[in-house]
Amino acid sequence: DTLTKDSADKIIDGGIRATFLNNLDSGKQSLADIQERGILLPYQMNGKDVYVKRVRIQAKDVKDPIKLKPHNNIFKDNAKDYKQFYYVKNDENYLIALYRGKDEKGKDLSDYDVSNLLDSVKSKKKREEPYRKEIEKKRTKLSLYKVLKNGKIVILQNTKDENVLNLAPNELFSRLYRVSTIESDGRVTFTHLLVADAKNPQNKNEYIDKNIAKYKRVSHSSIYCLAEGEDFIISPAGEIIRIPQK
Repeated sequence: DTLTKDSADKIIDGGIRATFLNNLDSGKQSLADIQERGILLPYQMNGKDVYVKRVRIQAKDVKDPIKLKPHNNIFKDNAKDYKQFYYVKNDENYLIALYRGKDEKGKDLSDYDVSNLLDSVKSKKKREEPYRKEIEKKRTKLSLYKVLKNGKIVILQNTKDENVLNLAPNELFSRLYRVSTIESDGRVTFTHLLVADAKNPQNKNEYIDKNIAKYKRVSHSSIYCLAEGEDFIISPAGEIIRIPQK
């Protein structure tokens, strides 16, 4: 139901691809008819028309697919790679773990670890966290600073030690964002709570007003924030309540 003429070159089966284009070009089928009923094949079975309702297409936008598991033995002698394994598109990063520390000279160091949705599910099944409590960088141990998941509400800070909960209510409100996109290079896009379109903003330089940006795209080393459920909770009345730290 999502097939279009522009995507015909992605259809792997050459015969199905030719039939699809011929049905459109000859007027035998409209695109709407194909999307609703399937591709009409040029023969009948038991006196009835035969429609193909599913086609295998090449996902040309996948850069680094996950090899999930092998196919069963029915394809063992087939040389085509896509018939050897099931592949999973890996473009949904689920969380980012941020790490902070200081080297022997007192210089601030930071690093990150991104976990995709599949990794997180596998860790959950093993009853493990999909991130480490501590990592090492340049022979310096960095401690876990924050774990940010898609959808998590945060209060952005200008510095690590900024006491944002003492800000005036309108200023505090301008810092309330939600994690909307986590990139593999450690950058995170935050979307303000007033914005409904959290995914794939067309213009990240839009503003709610002159003081509140709709979106903020921040590198991992520059992210300082309080995280909902870890540093604060929001009461049913909308009050932000600090969680006492151990």
